[in-house]
Amino acid sequence: MKTPLKVDFINQKIIMSRTFAKKAKIYGSNEFKDLLKAREGLEEYELTIRKEIKKNAGKECYRGLTYDYMREYILSHTKDSRIIKEFDELLLLSKCHSIRYPKVKQWFLATFPEIEKYNTKKQVYYELQTA
Repeated sequence: MKTPLKVDFINQKIIMSRTFAKKAKIYGSNEFKDLLKAREGLEEYELTIRKEIKKNAGKECYRGLTYDYMREYILSHTKDSRIIKEFDELLLLSKCHSIRYPKVKQWFLATFPEIEKYNTKKQVYYELQTA
């Protein structure tokens, strides 16, 4: 935690992280004592819990993997019209149904697993130009 407690003097709030709030519930804990110190002289301030977003450090995000890039890659790497037709159907479904980008990306990565070894669109483009 970078800053478990913040004081917002303008809105009269004491803002804490969710993790800090859980630990502060335990009587006698260091967080409990810190919260009591922060409340001294600020009894009228409202206690607010800030939501923390947990990030998955091991998650691959495939920056640059857009629908346009997927189409270019498919057209340059396969002559199979069934794959192109399937991609077009997925795009159509993504516009009007619950199938969204993650499903199209999942299909694309399953169909072209070699793309996973590249980090960015530029690397893939470079490979295509040098091949």
